[in-house]
Amino acid sequence: MGLNDLADIEGFDPEIAAELQERARNALERRDREYEERRHELGVEDDLAAFEELTPGMLVALGEKGVKTLDDFADLAGDELLELLAASDKGGISLDLETANALIMRARAHWFEDEAAAAGRE
Repeated sequence: MGLNDLADIEGFDPEIAAELQERARNALERRDREYEERRHELGVEDDLAAFEELTPGMLVALGEKGVKTLDDFADLAGDELLELLAASDKGGISLDLETANALIMRARAHWFEDEAAAAGRE
């Protein structure tokens, strides 16, 4: 919802709409900072946090379930990942099965690179 959409609501002027948006933005930023701190406390690695599709809340939810490394994540199945996230009370968790599977395959990519490098040395 944009600023103009809020301002169009009866009783809202542009200043009130702008203030509401600013407060919402600040609340989301504060929540994400708290999630980021919690992620570090849980030991969720930066390699996993580098996946743009995974929100700070998702990373905390995964860390609380013991998924802390790229290999932990790569060991999951797509439906298992969705179940872990759905069982969490962290907001903003919305992945579909196709995206979940694609993320897991990206996490597995280093396994195949490592195998190819080992085969090349033999």
